[in-house]
Amino acid sequence: MNRTMTKAWVLASALALTAQAGVVNARPLPETAWIPTDATACDLTAWPSYRLNAPVVVRSAPDTQAAVLGVLPTRSDQIDYPYSVRFQVREARPGWLKIADGSDAYNHGETDADDRQLPVRTVYSGEGWIPADAAQFAIQSARGFARPDRSSERLLDLGDDWVTDMGRVAAIRACGPGGWVLVDYVVVRESVGGVPRELAADRVRTGTAWFQGVCEAEETTCDMASVDRE
Repeated sequence: MNRTMTKAWVLASALALTAQAGVVNARPLPETAWIPTDATACDLTAWPSYRLNAPVVVRSAPDTQAAVLGVLPTRSDQIDYPYSVRFQVREARPGWLKIADGSDAYNHGETDADDRQLPVRTVYSGEGWIPADAAQFAIQSARGFARPDRSSERLLDLGDDWVTDMGRVAAIRACGPGGWVLVDYVVVRESVGGVPRELAADRVRTGTAWFQGVCEAEETTCDMASVDRE
């Protein structure tokens, strides 16, 4: 066997072995999500993150040194209010959200376990800025994408389980047309036989992806057509 034929045979053998190992035809590694560098307009209803143990400070500008305009109460109050404060997210930019119309109306008239009317909380209702990780909403979708486009790389796929049933929105990064939102997510549960089960710490999944299927109702699911059609 001459040298040229030997090289060709070695190369062919190597490719064959690699193919058997599933490397040649392996799916490429997922892309990272496209993150806009400019501000994006939003039209979302959200509520303070459940992770917070202090009121959300609303500032006059997207800056930690900007003037404090007011606060949004969180679920960490000693009194167990059944609903969170709601507000509108109008704009997202790196690290910050512009909000407006804060309201605690869902709790008006509610009573505690002893049937005593809950105190009315002071809620800032004007425009202002809060950190991007201080807000959350529900997402009725199992699939996250690299771009606000369902033909782009799929970065997360939980099958039939919605991402905020298995985890939570950790931060809101951007908004896009067609109901798309870019969020940091955390997946802390998996579905076993239809029953959610907590994941071990080393199996918790985090990432950033674009999602559709935003549900702005805290206490129930939204009556909407599924965005997970395939």
